[in-house]
Amino acid sequence: MADIARRVITDDPVETANQLTTIKLIGRSARDAVQTDPIGAFHKRLNRIGTVAHALYETAKPDNGEPPAYPDDEPGNAARRAGSVAPILRFQSAGRKAATVDHILDLSRISNNAAPILAIAGHLGSLDHANRRRLLDQTIELFKDGYSNPFDHQAAASTLVVAHEHLEVDQKAALYDALRGNEDLSDRLAEADRRERLFGTRMGSSKMVKPYSADVNTSIDAIENSFQALQADRGAETLKRLSRIRKLGNSINNAYNRAREELMGSVRSRENVGR
Repeated sequence: MADIARRVITDDPVETANQLTTIKLIGRSARDAVQTDPIGAFHKRLNRIGTVAHALYETAKPDNGEPPAYPDDEPGNAARRAGSVAPILRFQSAGRKAATVDHILDLSRISNNAAPILAIAGHLGSLDHANRRRLLDQTIELFKDGYSNPFDHQAAASTLVVAHEHLEVDQKAALYDALRGNEDLSDRLAEADRRERLFGTRMGSSKMVKPYSADVNTSIDAIENSFQALQADRGAETLKRLSRIRKLGNSINNAYNRAREELMGSVRSRENVGR
């Protein structure tokens, strides 16, 4: 059981769910091991969390049957919509993730603005290498080009600061080359870094989200109830609706992390008892 937990239960919920399902198909003994608590309880929680995460993603899409408050080529609204699904990206399939990145890149090109990328910058770790690179390559180009509007330029700079850990060696080199001898670019990046250090926002991150309850199952109950309430309130103004989606997504993210931590703690306790 400990080996299964350590090798299969990762910070990627999609990969974890697929691995647990595969183990069940190996044979009866493997299936029994996965269905026995604490792994069995974790798997049930994961299924519940994943179901809401998938449905919530659909709710955030502009083609869900409800007209958006603004057309999707309006940069501010596009960024809010991208940000609303950022916390639940890691619960989506590879196809959905790629489609989301395609959409964000299109919005960014149309508006010549990095705001849609900044909206998910704190969750780039949920994407694979290729999709992260696509977003960061475009951000670097937008940052290098400069803008007459300083707020647009600041969005690109902030994205690079928030997502700095995901920059590859050649991307860092390209950024360094752009900064050399360019005082304006250097000032923009330094300003973005100061703001990040001061406020510590890490846009898109859910680390500071408070759980619904100390009990994971109760938290998941509350998440499911909140989603049902969101679905029932279809007349809500779109921007408020997107804000609710993002908050609910953060809670989903938090619930998965806590369920995983609780499982690993239970496994360690059982190992210690057996020594």
